[in-house]
Amino acid sequence: MNDAHHARHLILLPTYNERENISDLLDALCALDEPVDVLVIDDSSPDGTSEEVMHHSAFATRVFLLLRRKKEGLGSAYRSGFAWGLERAYATFIQMDADFSHRPDDVPRLLDAIQNG
Repeated sequence: MNDAHHARHLILLPTYNERENISDLLDALCALDEPVDVLVIDDSSPDGTSEEVMHHSAFATRVFLLLRRKKEGLGSAYRSGFAWGLERAYATFIQMDADFSHRPDDVPRLLDAIQNG
């Protein structure tokens, strides 16, 4: 595993115009008692989502940004995110929406189910 990353688990967060939600969501994910990193895959949101990500207190330690030049769609965002995580030897991937339709509090239960069947 790449020593730059202490977490074995990566949460993939595709975004497009999620500036209003992204800081609160990143705060909630970073507050979990789980070794998770977060990759925001942003398709150059015109509302400044990527700037919010870069200003987060955990940016470049547990929160990372994959900024894409144009809107390429959800499937493409996930493929790019998985490739990014595989290059960095993450063991587990969790996909989430950035609008809180997936609850951060469910992440520990998901990780437990993955690890313990």
